[in-house]
Amino acid sequence: MIVIKLAASIGLCLVAGALGSMFTTPQIPGWYADLAKPSFNPPNWLFGPVWTALYVMMGISLFLVWRAGFAERRVQLAVGSSSRSSPATCSGHMPSSGVSLRSRGSS
Repeated sequence: MIVIKLAASIGLCLVAGALGSMFTTPQIPGWYADLAKPSFNPPNWLFGPVWTALYVMMGISLFLVWRAGFAERRVQLAVGSSSRSSPATCSGHMPSSGVSLRSRGSS
């Protein structure tokens, strides 16, 4: 069952990537080719393997969340959707970093 969940998670993410690719690939010869790219721009052949690896890693992450169970508090905190209000959403500050989430005009 675990192998099936892992394969389904990775497959779902790869399908999402393939769908996105269907819409962006036809546009690459136009806007992307015309961009002023820096000298350290990677070669075009590298994009496919890198994006595939990224989507596989997203699938593995989805599997780990699925395996742990979304009802578990640590999973909810990791994905940023806790059912309880977090200090950051209540006070407008992230306590561990001291970063304010409010705009300058808000009180």
